[in-house]
Amino acid sequence: MAEPTSLYRRFRPQRFAEMRGQDFVVSALRNAVRDGREAHAYLFSGPRGTGKTTAARILAKALNCTDRAPDGDCCDRCASCVAIREGGSLNVVELDAASNRGIDRVREIIAGTVIGSPGQKKVYIFDEVHQLTPEAGTALLKTLEEPPEHVVFVLATTDPEKVAVPVRSRTQHFEFRLYDTQVLTGLVHDIVASAGIELDERALAAVVRDGRGSARDTLSVLEQVASAGGLRDEVPVVDDLVEALIARDAGAVLVAVAAGMRAGRDPRRLGSELVERLRLCFLSVLAPDLVDCLADERERVADQAKRLGPAAATRAIEVVGEALVDLRESVDPRVTLEVALVRVARADLDTSPAALAERLALLGGAARRPQPPAAAAASEAAPPVAEPDPGRPAEGAPGPAAVRRTLGALKGTAGRPPPPERTHPAPPPASPAAAQAGADPRRPAAAPPPRPSPGSSTAAGRRPPACSRPRPPRPRPRR
Repeated sequence: MAEPTSLYRRFRPQRFAEMRGQDFVVSALRNAVRDGREAHAYLFSGPRGTGKTTAARILAKALNCTDRAPDGDCCDRCASCVAIREGGSLNVVELDAASNRGIDRVREIIAGTVIGSPGQKKVYIFDEVHQLTPEAGTALLKTLEEPPEHVVFVLATTDPEKVAVPVRSRTQHFEFRLYDTQVLTGLVHDIVASAGIELDERALAAVVRDGRGSARDTLSVLEQVASAGGLRDEVPVVDDLVEALIARDAGAVLVAVAAGMRAGRDPRRLGSELVERLRLCFLSVLAPDLVDCLADERERVADQAKRLGPAAATRAIEVVGEALVDLRESVDPRVTLEVALVRVARADLDTSPAALAERLALLGGAARRPQPPAAAAASEAAPPVAEPDPGRPAEGAPGPAAVRRTLGALKGTAGRPPPPERTHPAPPPASPAAAQAGADPRRPAAAPPPRPSPGSSTAAGRRPPACSRPRPPRPRPRR
């Protein structure tokens, strides 16, 4: 069989000892094989390219290896291991559940489980098992629960939540996780040395970054970069976009997007790269140890993060992230991305609470900004103002006794309505006669009697009626 040319197939692990980054899963499977306590059904879940199918094949090798190591690992040299590695073994049956998801195919597999195999165990590997139809999953339940002694099921999926609960309850579930940067960096360096590929450190770092934690994706990117002879000259669109967002220049943002489109960038890819750079800026402010990039790029990211600020970086990540979701149903993805970036650059065009907080932060920074030289010189030329002594009352202030009296009066009148204000009319000027008689000029003079009208009885000399005359007091009788 000709040697495969793809790097991820050529350097696929063939033993438990060659697997990286999944130490817990490898240790559990190896110990189970060593002690003869393997389960009748396993469920391997995790993102793509994390070694689920590879671990299933190595488990099948270890269970049927004729020269198994004492620690439970396979030898990868015996006839059984070679047959499984080359895909011609009768001890392993692989099924792609995405294309064989019907109940008829599952019934064929169930019927074949009663047939023996040349090896010790017959291993059935279901890839993407969550795509089985409900009828097929139901038909598989009884066999999963009580399979023949020589049968082991390994179910692999990238979405364990879509696997039926009865199926999951009948298996041992192992979760495969994405590889960290150190594991992928070591893997890439070893493969480059083994395959004779010549790439600089900057290209290798870009390969690890574009792999995003998946070993298969990382090796695919490595093969592409190696075929091209290195990284191609990229237009610094992301740097231009970040600088435009820092300057709050919406025009520069649109110019940078147009440059990216001319360079062949897809709007979704451009938005994803911008979110990744904004995330590095965010981490550079809050957790610098988590920034994963080269030294020169780390300095540039730190400078951009300092000028952008964590509030603006957070809002930009949220707005661009929402735009990436909207790109799936957008009529024109470029317009959707441009509108989102303009909203980030111009906080006054965004009505979200995050935009308002950013505007308030900008106003606070402007208030704390140092004064210009002219204002500073004027403030230095002004005479100093003496600060008041807290232990000494200011000049003209009331003394302690007056303060206590005022407080007492306020306590006595608290809660009472204020009394109505009394107004006293100004006294009329005293007459000359009262002034000569020695009357008190402050007391108002008696009003003169009214003059009788010409037709009244008083004017004719007649006496007023008796009812109007005052009666004299009656004398009291003597006792």
